[in-house]
Amino acid sequence: MIIQVENKEQLNICLEIIRSSFITVAGEFGLTENNCPSHTAFITMDKLKMQFDDGRPMFLFYQGDIPVGYFSLAKCSDEEWELNNLAVLPEYRHLGIGKAMVNYAVKMVKSYGGNKISIGIIEENTKLKNWYLKLGFTHISTRKFKHLPFTVGFMEKKVMYNSEFCEVHYEEEYNVVFVKWKKFCSFENYREPLYYALEIIKEHKCNYVADTRTGFENHPDDTTWVAEVFMPAAVEYGCKIIYFIIDENNSLKEELEGQESDSSDKIEFRYIYNLDEVKNEVEKIRNAHTD
Repeated sequence: MIIQVENKEQLNICLEIIRSSFITVAGEFGLTENNCPSHTAFITMDKLKMQFDDGRPMFLFYQGDIPVGYFSLAKCSDEEWELNNLAVLPEYRHLGIGKAMVNYAVKMVKSYGGNKISIGIIEENTKLKNWYLKLGFTHISTRKFKHLPFTVGFMEKKVMYNSEFCEVHYEEEYNVVFVKWKKFCSFENYREPLYYALEIIKEHKCNYVADTRTGFENHPDDTTWVAEVFMPAAVEYGCKIIYFIIDENNSLKEELEGQESDSSDKIEFRYIYNLDEVKNEVEKIRNAHTD
């Protein structure tokens, strides 16, 4: 369970988790209060209170009734939020808690209206860097600061794609990538969001839902591209079902059936009227597995 920190009385818990977690990192890389006093392992209560007073969202992860994890989010701009001080107590590592907190952070950034989450790490910590890469982050750059005895690596992850033509994001509740077409488009305006959708399918091994009620592709070359590029990649990455949300008068069904005929031997297609139909189907599958 993840809860947001609501008062300063909870900061003692946060401080203990942060210090106990990051002290192992400090030991691994030879960091001390003398050579690296600004490292998170040596964070002070005053600094934590200042972050709280600045309105920084802070979160605690509970394993049962025991607080074992922590992270905060710092707003960089309307579009970007930085993930700070992600910490898991050493005895609770390798249980999926860190991944759960990252996924929750992504969800919160999305709810704040952001479309990107970023993080700074010790570049020499290749194990941590590879962990973030597996979670869908991209390594952007490095920088050497005079006051730090290590190189800082910068990573980021898109939490959603948003343009005038399309919006794409991951729906964790349904385990689908949701593609909302806003208006008709073609070529790069059509293909770029679908490349982003493929990244999500690859990361989550999920199905695909396209809301086509207010827009879609309208060029034969894009139909060919979907059949020859998008569909084979989606299948390779683990997508099993393509859902098309259509309107009641089926205004796009002929176009969609054209895509289906080109790729029906690779993947299953279903036509629905709203996202709740996907939810109901997912719940049926879950219930069948628990019976």
